Amino acid sequence: MTDPRARAPAVWAIRQVERRAGRPHGDGRLVLVAIRYNLRRELAFGMEVKRLLELRLRQLERTLRGKEERIVQLETENALLHLKLAKCRGSVKDSKEETTCLRRHLEDVRNIQKNTGCQLSQLFAGVKKTTHLRKKGNVYRFSRSLLANPEK
Repeated sequence: MTDPRARAPAVWAIRQVERRAGRPHGDGRLVLVAIRYNLRRELAFGMEVKRLLELRLRQLERTLRGKEERIVQLETENALLHLKLAKCRGSVKDSKEETTCLRRHLEDVRNIQKNTGCQLSQLFAGVKKTTHLRKKGNVYRFSRSLLANPEK
């Protein structure tokens, strides 16, 4: 036969109390009190477990909300970075086209400067000759010589 203490410790304890009090075995009042006590204790324990589970659930919900917000924040940041990347790629493409256009314009300007420089040096040489001849009073002879030899 098994030990009665192993079967129902609360009932065994109640029976021990009843025996000490001199009550006959099976008096229902103490048994009811013990059952109520055990129920209250189990309910209290159940309430504690329920409360702990509710607290844990709230904590997990808060953690989940925080992680979802962080995911949304990272997705937004990722989208902004993609927009910046596209903008940079577009500006690089635009700057390459602009650079090509500016190079062509620069080549045209350099060619014009080269031609203008040659023409200005020839003009300056002619002005120098004119100034020199004017000083000497040979303007008429100079003009005749130019008309006679236009290549010089």
